[in-house]
Amino acid sequence: MLGDVLAKNSSLTTLNLTLNDYTDLSDLGDLGLGLGRSKSLTVVNVTVTTCIKISEAWLCGFCNGLAKSNTITALNFTFNGLSGTSEGLKHLKHFAGCKLSPSVNLTVCLYGEAVVS
Repeated sequence: MLGDVLAKNSSLTTLNLTLNDYTDLSDLGDLGLGLGRSKSLTVVNVTVTTCIKISEAWLCGFCNGLAKSNTITALNFTFNGLSGTSEGLKHLKHFAGCKLSPSVNLTVCLYGEAVVS
């Protein structure tokens, strides 16, 4: 649903999305597809606090959508208080394929202690 809205909107240039105490990012479904099809977004800021599950399929779809974007030039994705770290962190490799210019900023904090930045 959110992905469809982003794909159809032609005036939104910055997306600030904060998810507090979120259980499963896969609930956001087609967000990556919408980012890839957006005609106006240039900056995407996503902050996730206390996420319990990161689906590899969702994260891969999110990153693939970003890679297809012709307009997004900056991504700031922050995970705070990530639970299930060994499972969740291995999926962050998908951000390496995000081909954005000029910047991709990924920050992961495990209960307040920075691990990846």
